[in-house]
Amino acid sequence: MTLISKPITSRLAALGIHNTNDLLHHYPDRYEDYSTLVNIAEAPLDTAITIQAVIKKISSRKSWQRRQFSLVDATVTDNSGDIKVVWFNQNYITEQLKVGTAVMLSGKIKQTKYGKQLVNPVFEKAKQDTVHTGRLVPHYPTTYRLTQKHLRYLINQALAKPILDWLPDTIIESNDLISSHEALRAIHFPETIKAVSRAKHRLAFDELLTMQLVSQSIKDTVVQEQAQPITIDQTILKDFTDHLPFILTNGQTQAITEIVQDLQKDTPMNRLLEGDVGAGKTVVAALAMYACAKAGYQAILMAPTEVLAQQHFDKLIQLFKPFNIPIGLITAHHKVYPTARLVVGTHALLTTKNTFPKLTLAIIDEQHRFGVSQRQSLQQKTDLKLTPHLLSMTATPIPRTLALTAYGDLSLSIIDELPKNRKPITTQLITNSTRAEMYKTIAEHIKKKQQIYIVAPRIAEDETSDKTSVEQEAKRVQAELPNAKLAVIHGQLKAKDKHAIMEQFRAGNIDILVSTTVIEVGVDVPNATVMVIENAEIFGLAQLHQLRGRVGRSDKASLCFVCTELTYPAVLKRLQFFVTHSSGFALAEYDLERRGPGAVYGQAQSGFLSHFKIAKLSDHKLVTQTQQVATQLYPDLDKYPNIQHKVQQVLDIIHLE
Repeated sequence: MTLISKPITSRLAALGIHNTNDLLHHYPDRYEDYSTLVNIAEAPLDTAITIQAVIKKISSRKSWQRRQFSLVDATVTDNSGDIKVVWFNQNYITEQLKVGTAVMLSGKIKQTKYGKQLVNPVFEKAKQDTVHTGRLVPHYPTTYRLTQKHLRYLINQALAKPILDWLPDTIIESNDLISSHEALRAIHFPETIKAVSRAKHRLAFDELLTMQLVSQSIKDTVVQEQAQPITIDQTILKDFTDHLPFILTNGQTQAITEIVQDLQKDTPMNRLLEGDVGAGKTVVAALAMYACAKAGYQAILMAPTEVLAQQHFDKLIQLFKPFNIPIGLITAHHKVYPTARLVVGTHALLTTKNTFPKLTLAIIDEQHRFGVSQRQSLQQKTDLKLTPHLLSMTATPIPRTLALTAYGDLSLSIIDELPKNRKPITTQLITNSTRAEMYKTIAEHIKKKQQIYIVAPRIAEDETSDKTSVEQEAKRVQAELPNAKLAVIHGQLKAKDKHAIMEQFRAGNIDILVSTTVIEVGVDVPNATVMVIENAEIFGLAQLHQLRGRVGRSDKASLCFVCTELTYPAVLKRLQFFVTHSSGFALAEYDLERRGPGAVYGQAQSGFLSHFKIAKLSDHKLVTQTQQVATQLYPDLDKYPNIQHKVQQVLDIIHLE
């Protein structure tokens, strides 16, 4: 790609394409079937076809109807007859196609008032191996001023060079795979749809196997590190649970047992604690922190936002009140008890000058993975000079198959049940015809002194977007419910202002909180009983589930309204699936299979998962197959430099070195 001009290089970079490997793995999202080759006389109307003809006449002119509009008119001929061809605003074509040029034209013939015309066809000069016409033609995700033709040209050039297979022949043959070069050729320029299927199978195999090997490599790195074993007295744990105002669920008890076993080892715990929204992960984390404090060590809990860090801080103060254990809070704007045994904070905990002399446990909320470099930064903050035990928590359900593949280096604990006092949340799909009824219901909840969340995808109004904003929603809701006390919160507010608004909402002084997804994770206001999500179609189902989980946090009946103005059957079917399913795991599986990991976890959070462009984690057979191959290869990885290089590339990309 060194010969590509700077403007094209920057446009490719906008698609995540920085080298030839990226280019070859920029896959088509669909194919145009132009494989039907016909002569002009027999060409059907409104059907994708290709004709091979010769340019008989060609010229360009301005449209007499629209000043800024130009037309290229051509007449082409073959042995069966002539047909008129029209291109709009593509004057450069007259420089490329001259009278007498043999050309391939792919598109649809239309019946116009001027007779039959081939309108805006794809074209290329006639040759034996076509790229843009006369075949299954790939169509790619692209960006401003980067055409499909340019992408196809670049990819075809890259495929002209030999591609070394990263897998040994024995693995390829024993798993009935085609070669890497053959797979890439077939995914971009297939001869048949069946060839696409074979290519996808090989490329999915590569993605899954790479992740299995990367996970094993990370696991080995962690196992070689040393941690401080913590002696835990069971009577101390019982004392903590006896003071709780509720009984732990079986899922919580099992998770605590697994975590306690890990904490007593001299190798670092590296565990992922999954639990559906409201399943009680914080109490499990609190008990682990309590065990550390009672053994004379320190523990920290990191949250992704100041709002959530403050909430964890407040909750832990309540839980530890009977035991007189001081809790610290460190964020960009707060520093309370920084030398306490237990400290809560944002990632400012990593960058702050504060040290934690006896740190043995780090708990990370809503970050599925904690990199080697981050572990090392924690190691440097403790006088023990040992790797802290690590517990990651997430309320975004990760299907077990995915967790075992993408997070195979982590031990997994799942809390798959909710506390018994929780009432189910009633979810309704709202379209324009039912919106008035929704506002009536909201007014009834406000009369009962209950509170409402309304979530919009944007902060400010934007004429170029049809998505609603917090500003627009605030105006609309205030007009519908003029007596309601309303406040607005979003990520651009200062931290102290967000905190003040949340405190007012928790105190019951605000009826309706209009927000972006800044309240998505962890925010806990038991008196909030209604969640309204505008433009629900743009969110992943797991994210909708997170938002729905902000209500139903008490014994009060709660509602979630998912609103859309779209009427496409596919959109309504997906949202209806959300309405009828309350399991976060079922929702994550559904979106993962249909929309990919970015839609489930958000592009910014998908990280490791973004490497799955072809593979489906619901393909249990292929997942199992690649697990077996990884187990076979990993002990002798030094014998396979190409595989080592591939694994290292992924490790570098996800910043785990």
